[in-house]
Amino acid sequence: MKKLALLLLLFYVSAASAQRVVIKHEHYTTTFDEQLYYPVLVTWTLTASDICAKGTPKWIDRDSEKFAQDPVLPTYTNLKKYYAGNPEKWQRGHNCDTDDNSCNAQEMKESFYYSNMTPQAPDLNEHRWAQLEKYTRTIAETTTVHVWCGAYGVQTNMGIVAVPKYCWKVLKYDDTEEIYVMPNDSSVMEHPFTYYKDITTIKKLRKATGLKLTGL
Repeated sequence: MKKLALLLLLFYVSAASAQRVVIKHEHYTTTFDEQLYYPVLVTWTLTASDICAKGTPKWIDRDSEKFAQDPVLPTYTNLKKYYAGNPEKWQRGHNCDTDDNSCNAQEMKESFYYSNMTPQAPDLNEHRWAQLEKYTRTIAETTTVHVWCGAYGVQTNMGIVAVPKYCWKVLKYDDTEEIYVMPNDSSVMEHPFTYYKDITTIKKLRKATGLKLTGL
């Protein structure tokens, strides 16, 4: 019986791995889940040279780009109609943020692929998550920041796209490691974004996400 249970566990782990596709773009690498239809892990490195202020010579306007299928995985990332039908409740939340790609036209274009999008509640996407993104860029002005982020849990579905319960981000720079886990709903506004810092550990995050989170 124990042997059978072990075999079933190994099959489950193998199946979970098989449904996830790793795609490396110029500035970020995404691990896209073909059953959830959102990335469970996106990683990139952020430095001051990746960030260009609006109006400066190298600045790329995010309005010049549109959300699009990832050409590496076009079938699974043809998701425009699912997001278009739910603009007020669930928004297209960038994992690797556009402002983290504001100095390079190709990187900006790739940041709009649906393989980089997670359905996020407006209060999370426009406020607490955006504040965390801005904070990350502030750190990157003086040092290199390694970023891991993603989502886990399913609270509902938006057509074929699952909507996660939580969105998380890990920042690693110098000798510092910060972990943020935020609820993907309006309750996120009950606290400032700093409240969600280090409310869990990497060990627990690995268990919740089922990811190895290499480098952490």
